[in-house]
Amino acid sequence: YVADCEVSWDAKRIIFSKRGGKTQPWWSVWEIGVDGSGLRQITKGPYHDVGPAYLPDGRIVFSSSRIGIRDEYHGYHATGLTVMNADGSDIHPISVNSENEFDPTVLPDGRVAFGRWEYVDKNALTMQSLWSIHPDGTEETAIFANNMVLPEAILDVRPVPHSGLLAVTLAKHNAPPRGSIAYIDPSKGKNGTEA
Repeated sequence: YVADCEVSWDAKRIIFSKRGGKTQPWWSVWEIGVDGSGLRQITKGPYHDVGPAYLPDGRIVFSSSRIGIRDEYHGYHATGLTVMNADGSDIHPISVNSENEFDPTVLPDGRVAFGRWEYVDKNALTMQSLWSIHPDGTEETAIFANNMVLPEAILDVRPVPHSGLLAVTLAKHNAPPRGSIAYIDPSKGKNGTEA
């Protein structure tokens, strides 16, 4: 299985998540050249490493179960934002959430935007909001929908060049990851439909 493909800043490499069924039950981060050469595995289990993205400084940000926490909803391995060098060394978490964090992407100002399950002071459905953090783990903050009932989940955030807008998928919580495509304008507020 292959997922989460992202192209490098110089458009020469593709990074992705891959697992191989019974022989490789753990999701790992892999890389390949756009011409099909140089396939290499960067991370190895016994962890799930998913959703990788290249940082501008050459490192890689991804979601990983290395944080050692099980989510309180299902009891599955939770994934937290993690960074590593391009060669797979110096792997360390940059966030401290007790629930899943997913879909990291780099914003034009260098922050990492990501989705986050946020159960603290929430009901069972309103939790998958947008957050941001610097690649060094500082200034983690909500970007949008941390205190809204709808949308239930915001997935696959991507910055829209030169606009200040974020393109996202608005989906149901705990359902197949599909839904309406929308723009969010964070300058119009963190918790209102105006944005």
